[in-house]
Amino acid sequence: MATHPPTTSSIHSDDDLIDPSTGAQPNETSDVKEPSVKHPHVSNRANALMSMAESLSTFNTTLAGAFAPPSTGVAPTPVHCTNAIFTILKLEKGWLMTNECAVLIDFLKSDHSAADVYLVLTEPDVHTEWVLIQLNNLGVTVVPF
Repeated sequence: MATHPPTTSSIHSDDDLIDPSTGAQPNETSDVKEPSVKHPHVSNRANALMSMAESLSTFNTTLAGAFAPPSTGVAPTPVHCTNAIFTILKLEKGWLMTNECAVLIDFLKSDHSAADVYLVLTEPDVHTEWVLIQLNNLGVTVVPF
């Protein structure tokens, strides 16, 4: 009698097949359980520490706000003086002599209030008159053209 090689259907019966998605045989019920969702357990001590951290953060913010200098809207002194010097070189060079500009620069460098006033004078006639008065107070006589 001749033997024939076994066919696929004769090697595997339906009982031998395994469902790849569950790893179970088709007739077998799957006992695979869904993983449970875990919630972190936070102790009372941890809650107390987190509460203290929040309180300290709020305290730090409050303290920083109390000690911070108020904003004046005016540039810091070195920048403000530099701006005044640039303005002198731009506006006064046309009608003041070099030595008169130098005296005015030296004056505004040492008197920050005067530098503030100088920078806000926008009316040309008032500006020129103010410069003349300041130079006259410093002992410099200017003859405007």
